[in-house]
Amino acid sequence: MKKQKYSHLFREDLIDNIFCSSLLFERKSFFIIEDQSYDADLTFNSFVEEARTLRKSFENGKSIIVKNLENFDLLISEKAFQLGRHTDVHLYLTPNKDAKSFPFHCDDRDVLVHLLFGKKRFEIKKEGKILVHDLGAGDELLIPKGVEHRAISLGPSGLLSFGFVKEYYIPGAIEFNLINSDN
Repeated sequence: MKKQKYSHLFREDLIDNIFCSSLLFERKSFFIIEDQSYDADLTFNSFVEEARTLRKSFENGKSIIVKNLENFDLLISEKAFQLGRHTDVHLYLTPNKDAKSFPFHCDDRDVLVHLLFGKKRFEIKKEGKILVHDLGAGDELLIPKGVEHRAISLGPSGLLSFGFVKEYYIPGAIEFNLINSDN
C-alpha cells in the first residue's frame, strides 16, 4: 500500500482537532457543499448533532468547508500572518473524486491555495484559454482576485484556501504557477 504524502502544514491530529473544536462550531464555521454551492443557513440543536451530520455527509461523498481557521492552528496561523493581517483561511475536505465542487467562479480577494494532502486539478480561465494545474501535497497556487477558476477532485483531498488583500502579500510569488512544494 502506498503511503499518503502530506504537506508540512498538516499534522495527524489536525482534522480531528478541527471537528472537535467547540469554538469553530460556535462560530458556525462548518458547511456542506450541495449542488455546487454550500448551505450557509445550517442550524443544529447541539454540537454533537452537527458533528454527526457533517461526518455522515462526508462519508456519503459530500465535501465539507471549514471557515475561520486563521487563528486555529499555529502553523496555519503563521502562514496566514505572512500573507497579511486581513487573511482568512478555509479548509476544503473532499472525500473522493466524484464529490461536488464549485463551478467556474471568481473570488473577491486574492487566494493562495495550499494542498494539505491528495491531488486536485485547478482550471483557470485566462484570455479565452483554460490553464490547467495539477497540485499535490504541499503545492501552492496563487489565484488573483477576479480570475475565473475551479477545482476538480482527483481523489480524496484536503485544501487550505488563504484569502488575502494583495498589498499585504509577501513579494516574489508567481501568479498561476506552483510557488511552493514540500517534495
